Amino acid sequence: MYISLIAVFLFAGSLLVSSEQSTAANKQKRVKDHLLLKDYNSALDEISTSIVEFPDSADLKALKVRVLSESGRDLDAFRDWKKIAKDDEKFKEDLALLEIISWSVLEKAEHSNQQVVNISSMIGASLTQDARAVSILMNNLNSTNAYLRMIAVRLSTQFGDKILIDTIKSMLKKENVWYVRLEVIKALSRFQIKEIGPLLKDIVSSDRSTIEERYIAAEALLNLHETLDENELVHLYESKRAGLRYLACEVVSFLNLNGHNEHIAKLLDDPNADVRIVALNTLIVTGIKDAKELTQEKLLHLLEDPNPYVAMTACGVLMYYDPSRAKSELTDWVFHKNPDYRRFAASVISQSGEEGIVLGNVLLKSTSDPFVKVNLAYGLLGHTQDKMECCKYIAEFLHTHKQKIMMDPSNNPYYKVISPSFVRHTPEVIQYPVMVDQQMRLHLLNKLAMFRFPEVSSLVKAYLKSESFGMTFAASTVLLEEGTDESIEIIRELLDDKDEKTRVQAALVLALFGTDKRALATLQNAYPKMDRDFKMHILDALGHLGSKEAIPFLVELLDDPFNMMRIIAASAIIRCIYH
Repeated sequence: MYISLIAVFLFAGSLLVSSEQSTAANKQKRVKDHLLLKDYNSALDEISTSIVEFPDSADLKALKVRVLSESGRDLDAFRDWKKIAKDDEKFKEDLALLEIISWSVLEKAEHSNQQVVNISSMIGASLTQDARAVSILMNNLNSTNAYLRMIAVRLSTQFGDKILIDTIKSMLKKENVWYVRLEVIKALSRFQIKEIGPLLKDIVSSDRSTIEERYIAAEALLNLHETLDENELVHLYESKRAGLRYLACEVVSFLNLNGHNEHIAKLLDDPNADVRIVALNTLIVTGIKDAKELTQEKLLHLLEDPNPYVAMTACGVLMYYDPSRAKSELTDWVFHKNPDYRRFAASVISQSGEEGIVLGNVLLKSTSDPFVKVNLAYGLLGHTQDKMECCKYIAEFLHTHKQKIMMDPSNNPYYKVISPSFVRHTPEVIQYPVMVDQQMRLHLLNKLAMFRFPEVSSLVKAYLKSESFGMTFAASTVLLEEGTDESIEIIRELLDDKDEKTRVQAALVLALFGTDKRALATLQNAYPKMDRDFKMHILDALGHLGSKEAIPFLVELLDDPFNMMRIIAASAIIRCIYH
């Protein structure tokens, strides 16, 4: 009898617990239904009442954090999370809940009038591959800020949503900012949207298109169609529009087609200088031995071309036919009174085969122009046997030349030239000329590291000490794209440097690779000592690093008094979660 009574009480107790659980589950369903309808006030009322009724329900407490987040009350959501995480450790490990809070911060940031906030919002959103990212990207594709449009286009290529593709297609017709147009062309090529072919042809043939736009549009066309039949190519060669004749040469170069020497030779007489240049480039790419009879006389004529860049490019081709004449002409150009011509001639010489190597090595010792020296050394670096000598000239240039520099492809994309920077400030990119200069210097340092130049470590160290905090990190994408093990190892060694600025700069660069946990500790230790602007760079770097070990540090910043810090921390949390 006693045992039976105990059994009855236990059964009754289990029914009571089951009933409570069922009621709590029904409450949760009602709250979620309100959220589905975006009736946030009702959802909040319902969840508040439910928690009073079931104060020990962890699920209801977590749901309240979600309600507060989705209703745009991200600060309240975070503070509620802190309370429940203090009482129950499992909430600290609940990445899904932290992601919901972070999303709330990001979605609010979407409408900020600060560019860095918008970018952080977009990056954090796109890395999640969540449908909510599409909405954020769409808003930025239609932004009045050109730089935000460009970033949105670039990030949109990670998604296949029709609404994004259609918006980018429409941008091809109406976008007026050149660097956004270039990104649009690249994106549509990746999306394999064949119907944009006629628009791309218009870009190639338009007199208003820059040479870089034509080059990218031509490459996009080839990516879309893979090849063009013979009749289409002939139509392009004979077109009255210079841009289409230009496209014909790009097709032959891109596909390395044989049997087109006669058509290319005719274009050496083209009235348009850009077409003459691209025809000469095509001869270099496809091989010029078989074209000697068709082109040698024309090349000699082009040495007197009124456009100096046509004349110098012709010298580059002639170097394979008549090297003594070509070397004589290029030597004259290297000592021309116009510094732009001197630099371009140096680039041509350094990329003109064995004869160019011989002439380049002679000129390195006879010229006093530092830009001529660095262009010769840069071009010869992968071809001459005396690689350390070339490295020495590049290192000397980096050490002595303090003015801003850039890589200039504007006169001929085949011969890129290291030149003084003529980049102007733009409201869309903070300190844009500084960033371009740093990217170029990092590129040259990376080349020295590739060839194991003995003094590269001290050069990298000097660079990190001399450059402003944060800008190095912004420019260091060049190392991410082309960095070698040697250059990364050099920077890694600098984490142990005695100078704090050097350590932090090195940690910022390494954060791009996400491979060294010591960078995490260096950045977190430096954070309290830095000013607000540099703190933003550290948070962004932690997002790049993508270590889940950084999440507790980042979470503490979700109620930072500065809204910007909260937003970048939220973006970094999402990136760490999805790394």
